[in-house]
Amino acid sequence: MTEPTPSETAAPARKRIHLNERHARPAWAGHPNVYDGAIAKTEGEPQTGDEVDVVDAKERFVGRGVFHAEAPVRVRIYRWTEGPIDDAFVGRRIAEAVALRRDVLRLPGRATCWRIVHGDGDRFAGLVADRYGDFAVVQVTTRAAADRRAAIAASLMSHCGVRGVWERASTSFAESEGFHPGGGRLAGDVPPDTVDVTEDGISWRVDLKGGPKTGHFLDQRDNRASFAPLCGGRTVLDVFAGTGGFGIAAMKLGGAASVLAVDSSQGSSERLRENAAANGCADAVTVRVGDAFEILRDLERTNARFGAVSLDPPRFAASRRELSGAARGYRELNLRVMRLLEPGGVLATSSCTGVLTDEEFETIVRDAAVDARRRVQVIRRGGQGGDHPWLTAVPESRYLKHLVARVL
Repeated sequence: MTEPTPSETAAPARKRIHLNERHARPAWAGHPNVYDGAIAKTEGEPQTGDEVDVVDAKERFVGRGVFHAEAPVRVRIYRWTEGPIDDAFVGRRIAEAVALRRDVLRLPGRATCWRIVHGDGDRFAGLVADRYGDFAVVQVTTRAAADRRAAIAASLMSHCGVRGVWERASTSFAESEGFHPGGGRLAGDVPPDTVDVTEDGISWRVDLKGGPKTGHFLDQRDNRASFAPLCGGRTVLDVFAGTGGFGIAAMKLGGAASVLAVDSSQGSSERLRENAAANGCADAVTVRVGDAFEILRDLERTNARFGAVSLDPPRFAASRRELSGAARGYRELNLRVMRLLEPGGVLATSSCTGVLTDEEFETIVRDAAVDARRRVQVIRRGGQGGDHPWLTAVPESRYLKHLVARVL
C-alpha cells in the first residue's frame, strides 16, 4: 500500500484576513464591513464566497465573515464568535430578530405587517425581510446573503409561521456584488397580487411583487402615528404620498378635514385611492399625480394653504459626493411647503438619505425656514421604527430623519 504524500495529508490552509492596526477598532466594535484598505494581508488564498476569520494586528480573533475578492467591502463579518456561518447560524440570527419584534416591541398586537430582519441592525448584513400577513418578503443585497437564500427562506418559514416567502429582485446590488438578482418564490405559497394588512387600526392593501420597497413604508409607522393626532380638523397636504401613509393616517386616526396627496407614481396613486376607500375616507382624499416640485410651485401660485403637511421624499443621494445636490432639493421642498402652511400649521418632514446626518438635515430645515421667512418650532425628533434597529457601531444604519414642527 502506498503511503500518502505530505501534501495529501496536510490540513487545508487556514483562511484569515489580517487587519491593519489602526483599522481594527471598527471591527472590534461590531461594524461588519472590512474594506480593502483595512487589510494588511490575506492568508490561505480565500476566494469570493469563502468564510474567513478576521484577526487584528496581534492575530487576535475579531470575527468570522464572508470574503469577496472583487468588492470594495472585502469582508462582511457575520459573527464575532468562533464557528461557521451555516444554516444553523442563519436560523439563530432570524430567531433573535423575530423575538425582538414579538417579545420586546410586541408588534403582533399592533399590526400585521412589520420588518422581521433589518440588515446590519440585526447583525445580518445584506438581508431585509418584511412580514405582510401570512407572507414574508425578502431582499438580499450582498453575495453572502444571496448564497444563503435557501437557509433564510427555511428559517423564516419556521420561525415566523408564514405561508410563503417571496423575494424582490436586487438588480443593482447583484451587478455590483456579482450574484443572481433572484426574485420570485423562495418557499411555500406564492402570494396573491395584493395582500391586506392592518397597522394601528388602519387597513392597507399592499403589492408585494411590484409596490414600493417591499410593499409598504414600514419604517414610518411611529411617525405616522405621532403626526395624525395633530391633524384634527385640518386640511392636510401629503407630498410624496406613496400609497397614502401619512395622509390616510391623518384622516383615520387624527380626524383631518381633507387630504391632498401628491405622488409621481401612477401605480402608487391607484393603491392610495384603494386604501382611502378601504378606510372610509375616499371622498375626503384628492390625489394629484405628477412631479412634486412642479405641483408645489403651482399650489404656491394659486395661494393654496394647508393646516398640516407631510413631506417624505425618496433618497436623494447614495454617497457623500452627491450630497450637495440632495441638500438643495431638500431645502427647496421644505421652503415651498413652509410657504403653503397656515400660521401655526404642522409640518412633518423626513429624509431617508442615510449619508445625510441629523445635524445636516436640521440645518437644511433651518435654512429653508430663513428663506421662507417663517419661524419653525420643533416639537418632535423621530426616525425609523424599532423594527428597523440600528447598531451604535454602524451609525449609518440610522438612515431615517424625521422632524415634527409648528411653522409660525
